[in-house]
Amino acid sequence: MDLLLVDVVLPECDGVAVGRHVLEQWPGQRILYTSAHPAEVLAGRGLTTVNVSFLAKPYTREEVLAKVKETLETTPQRRRILVVDDQSSLRSALGKMLTITGYEVILAADGVEAARLWHEREPDLVIVDLFMPEKDGIETIVELRAHSPDIPIIAMSGGGAGNRVDALQDAMLLGAVATIEKPFERQAMMELVARSLRSCLPLC
Repeated sequence: MDLLLVDVVLPECDGVAVGRHVLEQWPGQRILYTSAHPAEVLAGRGLTTVNVSFLAKPYTREEVLAKVKETLETTPQRRRILVVDDQSSLRSALGKMLTITGYEVILAADGVEAARLWHEREPDLVIVDLFMPEKDGIETIVELRAHSPDIPIIAMSGGGAGNRVDALQDAMLLGAVATIEKPFERQAMMELVARSLRSCLPLC
């Protein structure tokens, strides 16, 4: 859909919770919140923020059409994800999976290329394999953490040639916020990505 128009105050699950859930699945979705309560009052309750697309009730036909048009013309903020893996088939498949979901994706074949793309594109999240030539995932995590301590990093691994799944534990100790074993299910990766970005997830 092009736009979700949702009332903020709803029984069972309020409109902002609905919006957050939708954005976790489709990060680029445009959302217009509406309520009879002033936006500032709702912000004070933690229900929403004053900078989201907001339509106050009651509204006229002209007001709602104008606000809908304004929201549709707003370019949604797309979260940028850097995927680092030397296995081209998995790198491509994961990139397509994330792109279809609504993320902007940057692909790198190893840690050396990842470091260069990191400085050029400044992604919001990094997903990195641990066993790669040139510069492995552990080295990449350490380097990225040194330059940007707050960047969320997901480490993934199938254990490499030595079947070392315990390397994922090392990755957590060195700065990864989450880990996942290969092969993984699509839903498991999508939930991990959403969870890693949730702390700074935009409402519009």
